Amino acid sequence: VFVQSSDSKRALVSAQALLHGLYPVIDPDDQFDPNLNWLPIAVHSTGPNNEARIIAHNLTQPAWVERRWPQYGNWSTLELVTELRRLERINEFNRPEMAYLMGGYLLGDWINRAEKVINSKSPNEAEKAVLYSSHDGTLQALLSLMGQKFDNLVPYASTICMEILKNNDTFNIEVD
Repeated sequence: VFVQSSDSKRALVSAQALLHGLYPVIDPDDQFDPNLNWLPIAVHSTGPNNEARIIAHNLTQPAWVERRWPQYGNWSTLELVTELRRLERINEFNRPEMAYLMGGYLLGDWINRAEKVINSKSPNEAEKAVLYSSHDGTLQALLSLMGQKFDNLVPYASTICMEILKNNDTFNIEVD
């Protein structure tokens, strides 16, 4: 297996999370550390000053990108733009209309599947597990629909789990 990543933390962490899920430890002799259920698989990065052309544009940035702004905490232009983008992205999903547009279908599917489990006559009638793989914006929208407000973006390799628990004839839904 060969994995090529840009040098950004997000790309590296996503690649490592994917590989961790695809290649669990099966043989204890392959285990890197007996205290960790983890099998190291290399993720190749060319470094910040030598990005492969397939991953990054490799163009020289104009001087204004690195210009420092004393009136804004001495942040660079790039840091300011990144922070503005973060704030815009967070606020995008704090508006109910956008949250419904981006996460409403997924929430509706969760509710329909939960109702199917609760109303099923047989344990084999409904799926035991349903897994979705999605983008951070979809998770952000879904959490916003559930009443969560954000100061930060959804972290890399995030997971939201909905579990339906039955105690006698009473059902409870837990979301973690």
